[in-house]
Amino acid sequence: MRLAVLGIGNVLVGDDGFGPYVVKTFQARYAVASNVDVVDAGTPGGDLVPLLAGYDAVILVDTVRAEAEPGSIRTYSGEEILSHPLPSRTSPHDPGLANTLLLLQVARTGPARIVLIGAVPASLATGTGLSHALQGAVPEALECICAELAALGAPATLRAEPLEAGIWWERQGKG
Repeated sequence: MRLAVLGIGNVLVGDDGFGPYVVKTFQARYAVASNVDVVDAGTPGGDLVPLLAGYDAVILVDTVRAEAEPGSIRTYSGEEILSHPLPSRTSPHDPGLANTLLLLQVARTGPARIVLIGAVPASLATGTGLSHALQGAVPEALECICAELAALGAPATLRAEPLEAGIWWERQGKG
């Protein structure tokens, strides 16, 4: 079973960098089985198809528009995304997740299970770094990823010594 955890977002647009921040933090803190790919997918725009094709299950981490307080985590299944087209992205680099899922269904190359772990952003201003609200949402997003992987039979293991997270955009301008 091929699994993926994908972080989507633009790290140069404040809270839109939530997905990449979370997956890099996840990689630093947790070890996963060899059949699990953990990827900072950046801003794929409308072409998510090659990122999702060929996987049996995909966990996406992104920002979402929702009637909730900034920093709130919302989880959506693939069925929910297709049943009411969610505006899953908050930036101009909208990946058209619902359209991608429909294309993958037609081509029969898409994952049988998709989960979107979304955080409601506080700020989408140009610049690096997450707002306090989204920094506070990171632990819950990590818990959601771990729970989903465990449900898929591929539990993540907490590292005894965390690795360097490689969040380069947080270091910009710091001596």
